[in-house]
Amino acid sequence: MLLARNPRPPFESWPVHLADERFGFAWYCGAGVIVTQATLTHGTQEAAHAYHDFADRVLVDHAEEVTRAGGLYVIHDLRILQTYDQAARRAWTERMKRRRNGYLRGSTVVVQEANSLLKMAVSGINLMAALSLGSTIELTTDLPATLRQHEVQPPRRHSSLVPRNTRSIPPSSKRKL
Repeated sequence: MLLARNPRPPFESWPVHLADERFGFAWYCGAGVIVTQATLTHGTQEAAHAYHDFADRVLVDHAEEVTRAGGLYVIHDLRILQTYDQAARRAWTERMKRRRNGYLRGSTVVVQEANSLLKMAVSGINLMAALSLGSTIELTTDLPATLRQHEVQPPRRHSSLVPRNTRSIPPSSKRKL
């Protein structure tokens, strides 16, 4: 269930590209950059697949732009997320491994300072990403600094940058993107 009708700061004035009750909000900001904001306090397998369906659409719909950028860079605002299912962690890593090497140039995960469970999960996924994908995942508590560091701007309101149909690739898809 979507806990918020609108994104929380600093995204409250951003045009919503995707609001999905299974995980929260997502934006494709161009230049191979995805930004998400979780609205769930507990991550599920369904939430993991919902996000990865969005990322798969971006990889298909904006393949040339993502390639020019050197792969996707993803910023996940998980400050509200407190816990997750083991099935969610497995689904997350399996979906990442299913994609071609080089699809991800990097990622930053923003968490609450006190969330040691999420920090541990990100560390494990970072190890997998480094070994399997040649990419790294950073962990931080400072979302505004991360957005500035990666020069992320709010996406355009009506844009071809928005994936056309985020549910067109089923979670069980085996094809490499």
